[in-house]
This record gives sequence, structure tokens and C-alpha cells, in this order.
Amino acid sequence: MPLGAGKDERKPSAKAVQAAEEKSLGTLIETYPLQKRTLLKFKDTGHLVHRYEKGLVDSPRTGYELPAAMRYDQISSVRQSSIQHYINGFYNRTSFGFAITSMAGEVIRWEGSFFDQDVSSAPAFSKGDPRLPQFGAKLAERVSEARLPAHVKALNEGKALVFGAIVISREGVRVQDSVVPWSQVEPLATARGAAVVQHWPTHKPLVRTNLGAIPNLPLFLTLFEELRRGRLV
Repeated sequence: MPLGAGKDERKPSAKAVQAAEEKSLGTLIETYPLQKRTLLKFKDTGHLVHRYEKGLVDSPRTGYELPAAMRYDQISSVRQSSIQHYINGFYNRTSFGFAITSMAGEVIRWEGSFFDQDVSSAPAFSKGDPRLPQFGAKLAERVSEARLPAHVKALNEGKALVFGAIVISREGVRVQDSVVPWSQVEPLATARGAAVVQHWPTHKPLVRTNLGAIPNLPLFLTLFEELRRGRLV
């Protein structure tokens, strides 16, 4: 078991169980701790996420907020971000953030950090628990896949789609009061938590925004590249 707490400390509280029952979430599958890195190791913050068959229960630190339950089929968007941190050239941790919004406008937020072994295989005193950010990324993929058909339909009907500061349509990317055609748009550039839409062939930035401000990032990335390549049908 990852460092920070014993099994009993990670069991759903009575209020968390009640929240799950009220939303008919089904069977409890797993519990993930939200961790943050201290000077020497990753530590539990007391914030737990209980993954159920049909949804999740977010349990903030005891005494702060009541547990909040959300069904998977009621999630409208997931915003996600991650940044790799280095100290003296050596990988130290990856910080992450998720904002999960329901169709009713409720928002669940996670902010923590973990050691990504895909970035560095170097020995670490404490690698922490990567399961929560992994679950968040899979949840974003799941929501994006579910919403893809409706977004393609909207594009085929001539509608523009708003992804935070970036607005796309079949014609191109909206920049202020004009639209830059896809033939003049480079592949999306991403670095240090930012997304940049650039003009081709000048490489001039057209739109810049934080990745964490783009709802349903996997969906956006798919639509952006398919439209840019003229492959969306």
C-alpha cells in the first residue's frame, strides 16, 4: 500500500456511503488518496476519492466539506492539467489538477502531485500514489468519447464549438472577428501546461491558453487535428 494511511483510514465514511447510495452508484471498486509532495516524500492530504461502479464520491478532508457524489453519465466536462517539475535538472514530481463538472453545474476539484515513472525511472525515496491522476485521465477520455458524436453533429450543422479560449468550426479557428482557415493552422503546440494555436507558415501565435482551461481536452485534441487534416466526416 502507498505511504500515508492504513486501510481503515481510507474506507468511505458513513456520509460518503450515504452520498453514493443517494446517487445509486453501485459497488465500491477502489479508493484513491489525493497526495502532495513534501520536502522528502508524498503524503496523503486527507482528501479521498471513492470510485464506484456508476460514479464517484469525492470526500474532502474531514471537517471541511461534505462528500459529493457524481454519476459518470451526469458529467458534462473534465478539465485537466499537469506540469513536470525539475530540480537541478533532475525530475522531482508531476503536479496535476482536475475540475469535473456535472450537468447540474456542480464542480469537483483535485490538485495534487505524484512521481511519474514514465518520465523518470531513477530511484526515488517515495514515489507516491499515481492512481488518482490516472483515474482522472481515464475519466476525461471516457467523457470525451461519450460526447464526440454530439460535437461532430454540431460541426456538421455549421455550428462553432467553444473550448475555453479556443473556438473551432469546420471553416477554421476563430481569432477575434475573423476565422483562420485550417489550411493556415499548424499542429497544436503544447508545453509547460499551455496550448498554442499557430499560423502556418509564419509560426505566429494565434491563440494561447492553459491546457487546464480547455474542457474535455481529449475531445478537443481529436477534433482539432481531424479538422486540421480535413479528415472529419
